[in-house]
Amino acid sequence: MRNDEIHNIRITLQTLIEENTAPAQGPNRSRVRFFGLHVREINAEDQFDLNLENRNGVLVSKVQRLSPAAFAGLKTDDVIIMVDHSPVTEVNSFYEQLANYKKEVLMLAIKRSKQRHHFFLRNPKTSFK
Repeated sequence: MRNDEIHNIRITLQTLIEENTAPAQGPNRSRVRFFGLHVREINAEDQFDLNLENRNGVLVSKVQRLSPAAFAGLKTDDVIIMVDHSPVTEVNSFYEQLANYKKEVLMLAIKRSKQRHHFFLRNPKTSFK
C-alpha cells in the first residue's frame, strides 16, 4: 500500500545457475559452506577480461558474506593459485584440498590485478572445537 492505494507487483523467483561452476558434492559441500568460497575453472574470456598471463589456478566466482573467506578479504574474480604451498590445478582438486585440510589456518596464494597476495583463513573444522 502506498498513498492509500494498493499496488500489485509480480515477482518471479528462479534459481541462478552459474556457468562452469563445479558444485561441491559429498564431504566437500560442508567445507565450501564453512570456508565460504565458490570457484570455477578459468576460461579464455576470463583470461582476456582479467588480463591473465595463463589459466593456472581457479577463479573465485562467489564469496559468501560473513565467511572465513570474506573476513580474510577474498573477492570475486581473485585467482587462487596455491593452497599452502601446493599449486591449484583445477576445481575438483581445490575442493579436495579444502576437504582434507587439517591445519588451523589455511594459506591461499592468489593473483589480483597482476599482483600476488597471500590470505589466511581460519579452518572451521579446527577453530570451533
